[in-house]
Amino acid sequence: DQFVDRVLNVEKGDQEEAKLAADKGTDIHKAIEDAMTGKPYSTEWAPYVLPVMRVLDMYGKRVWSEKVVVGEGYAGRSDVLMDDSRMITLGDFKTTGKLPEKDAYAEHVLQVAAYAKTLGNVADRHIQTAVIYISTSEPGRVRTFVQENWDRHYEAFNHLLRVWRYMNGLPL
Repeated sequence: DQFVDRVLNVEKGDQEEAKLAADKGTDIHKAIEDAMTGKPYSTEWAPYVLPVMRVLDMYGKRVWSEKVVVGEGYAGRSDVLMDDSRMITLGDFKTTGKLPEKDAYAEHVLQVAAYAKTLGNVADRHIQTAVIYISTSEPGRVRTFVQENWDRHYEAFNHLLRVWRYMNGLPL
């Protein structure tokens, strides 16, 4: 229901406003990427970047940012991989005007589960996923949803991938 509401509200809303919001999200995302790699970024974005960096610090050392990951029949770009020597956390950033109330949106959980599956064997270390929502309307507000057991989410993603392949005439 939340997904449908978000889609319908964009269609009802002003398209120019939607484009400005998307551009703002892209700029925030780029500033976070720059901060993670030690590159300078505009101080305009600091109220969004600094709270995210504090969240990331809770999950250990950053191993990579913005890395292409390839699975069986899909690929994507992982935002961040963190390691605290006990656990590996694969995270994805989502900018939004309104933070989710109770849970991460299903499509985002499925996405990070698919990314996590691409990691393969990591010396029997536990992998968890995190969807990190960044408010574009309230600078400094960040909400993180962690999935310690993402296998079920990957299974659901894989079913959807098979449906997509079927609908596009591709081998199952």
